[in-house]
Amino acid sequence: MLLALTWLACAGSPVEGCDAEPLGVTLGTGVTAFEPLAANDEVIMVFGPQGGWHIDVAARVTGAGPDVEVLPMAERLSDGLALAGDQVSSLVALVDYDAENCAGDVVGIRAFLDDADPGPDVPYADFICSLDGAEVELSVDVSDFGTRTGTSKLVVTTRTDVGQDCP
Repeated sequence: MLLALTWLACAGSPVEGCDAEPLGVTLGTGVTAFEPLAANDEVIMVFGPQGGWHIDVAARVTGAGPDVEVLPMAERLSDGLALAGDQVSSLVALVDYDAENCAGDVVGIRAFLDDADPGPDVPYADFICSLDGAEVELSVDVSDFGTRTGTSKLVVTTRTDVGQDCP
């Protein structure tokens, strides 16, 4: 417990000079490396190893120390239905952190698609299949554990995972 509290206390310690820059965030995807996304790009709704569905989210972050707090979110545009975001934020170390430029990448964050309740008569897999081809606002909030936060949002098109049968 003490080790965890010590890590949290030190995790937000800014690198000298990094807190002088604005916190910049560029939304992307990627499990092991950052891949930038553009408006209307397709993102895959992945059927995860524990039986749930998610979208892999990544971000390029500037103006930050080596550790950040990240929260991905997703909302269907047609009706404003929240699909992801009601989850605990992730505390992560930036990948390929460059202390001189106060920049690094967040990779492998999952936006869990479990916020919406399709109702008792709709199997969840059918609900996910209904999202195939939907326009979704995908976003990521990043915080440096202090008062600075940054957000990046894009409208993307969701696609079901390869090999997943949809009616």
